[in-house]
Amino acid sequence: MMKGNIYMEKRKGKIGINTAFIMFLIIVFSPSARIFGTYTALKADQAGWLSPIVAFLVMAYLVIELNNLFVKFPSLSLMEIYEKVTGKILAKVIALVYLIWIIILTGLNLKSYTMRLSTAVYPNIQENIFLIITLVIIGGLIVKAGFVVASRMFKIFFWITALGFFVLCGVLFPNISINKLTPISYLDIIPIFEGSIAIIAIWSYITLLFIMSENIIGMKYFKKRGLQIVGYLYLAVTLLLVCLIGNSGSYVLSRSTFPYLLTVEQMILLETITGLEAILVVLWILSDFALVTVLILTSLKLVKYIFNLEDTTMFTNLVTIIAFYTTNLIANNYYTMRDFSYNYVYMINIIIFIIIPVLMSWFNKLRTKAQKALAKNSN
Repeated sequence: MMKGNIYMEKRKGKIGINTAFIMFLIIVFSPSARIFGTYTALKADQAGWLSPIVAFLVMAYLVIELNNLFVKFPSLSLMEIYEKVTGKILAKVIALVYLIWIIILTGLNLKSYTMRLSTAVYPNIQENIFLIITLVIIGGLIVKAGFVVASRMFKIFFWITALGFFVLCGVLFPNISINKLTPISYLDIIPIFEGSIAIIAIWSYITLLFIMSENIIGMKYFKKRGLQIVGYLYLAVTLLLVCLIGNSGSYVLSRSTFPYLLTVEQMILLETITGLEAILVVLWILSDFALVTVLILTSLKLVKYIFNLEDTTMFTNLVTIIAFYTTNLIANNYYTMRDFSYNYVYMINIIIFIIIPVLMSWFNKLRTKAQKALAKNSN
């Protein structure tokens, strides 16, 4: 009977909690590979590889607070939970803020994706060609196919990405220099915290994905699976940073536009190993496709909630077109985009995807305690 119920729920457009977290892992890979090496090296120097510790603690707490909301309000989307906590008007305002910001994130990630392809891989091809092809595939095929079909595709992407990641780390790990990872002292504590900002900002996408929580079954396992995934991310990102900083050094990484690619290219030059760049490019493309797809799906979910719509299929093309123009307005070059991210994007991500849900959880706890106190006094 249980299997039958799960099957029926999946037919209605729902996925399992494990699949949802696999989607989360695949969408954070590309931002992790392109951002963390440079950012942590710039902020924390040789101690940058310790920054994931801070991010792990913050994200573990976020998972616990989100779980409190999902347990209190089962089978609801995150926006519907916000509505239960704050009321409809404020929840709609928050949803609109989320929608605007997610559209900006869509443009930002598309810009980064097309810029990397046209700069590092295909320098003779214009960025807009990559952009149009990507949006046609994502908007015209993947998004219209639906959440369930996309999730199945991303499960395949995940295993390819995980295998490629560990192959690259396996090649880089033997050449790590301990001297590039040390010394570490108490003076590095504040820089380590500063270096964690970008990591926390990217990992906060867990909230973004679970905006669609009503389409995910098995939410009673959210806390258990969430803490496991955060632990896995901590180990994987620490390994990534150890390989990058330990091979290239913090000075070189802090000035690099593509830290992972730089380290892989150094390995190719030193060891005459071929094919590694191709592996990394494939991993980038798979992760970026998944990330942009999730961003667009989430945008459509928010449109549905804000305007009380039954179906948002007709808005897919509109969101895709907006994403196209947003991408071309974001930045003209890597350094402008990096400054925009360092100065605004990471902190706004933390406010929207971490601080707001945590405040919602706190407010719900206070309201529940107040209601219990009133009920006790009335008796």
